[in-house]
Amino acid sequence: NCGTKLASAGGWENQDYAIRLWCAYTGTLLERMTSPQQHGAGVRALSFHPSDSTTLISGSNDSSAKLWNLVTGNCEATFWHINGLTSVAFDRSNPTSVITSSWDKTIKVWNTVTGRCEATLRGHDATVSKAVFSPDCTLIASSGDHTVRFWSPSKGCSLTMTWDSNYFTSMCFSPGSGQILASGTRDKCIVLRDVDTGDEICCLRGGHSNPVTRLEFTEDGNILI
Repeated sequence: NCGTKLASAGGWENQDYAIRLWCAYTGTLLERMTSPQQHGAGVRALSFHPSDSTTLISGSNDSSAKLWNLVTGNCEATFWHINGLTSVAFDRSNPTSVITSSWDKTIKVWNTVTGRCEATLRGHDATVSKAVFSPDCTLIASSGDHTVRFWSPSKGCSLTMTWDSNYFTSMCFSPGSGQILASGTRDKCIVLRDVDTGDEICCLRGGHSNPVTRLEFTEDGNILI
């Protein structure tokens, strides 16, 4: 919504799985979405539609991702894995396509109009902790089982690049060319690598006292949060 709304959810301790919408400028709670269709377990991931601020996708430990209409509060589609979800993301070049990753070791590509699974990406030997699109959406990067793997969303196949490393808990591409992939690790570090060569650019240590669970570049790519 031009950056004016923030969505949050949780439910780990109090079993309140409702999605909340906030004003990003004032911190005011705008809406607490209650629906018979809401998730039945903690919500781990949320993502707004890239061009329609009234659409949101959520991923939960209840093994489902749900597509929400924020005007009506209704769930318009549900996408299933066989285990809990870890991340969700819209394809910015084709907003009718979303990817989900799961504890079931897979990444799935979904069509939000038909509700069909267009591809199931297999290759990780353990939980896929994160899956993200490159800025031009021609590449998916995923982490899990101490590797980072790259995939073609259009072909639904794994590419040749596989990086062995510490267990990654988060990742994001640099904006623009997407030449750099930043990855947060379980051992509290942030690793920056060149996407083409796989070479490590630098490893940032000492800033966190727990695993790095979320990363994001600013739009100009000069700051990593």
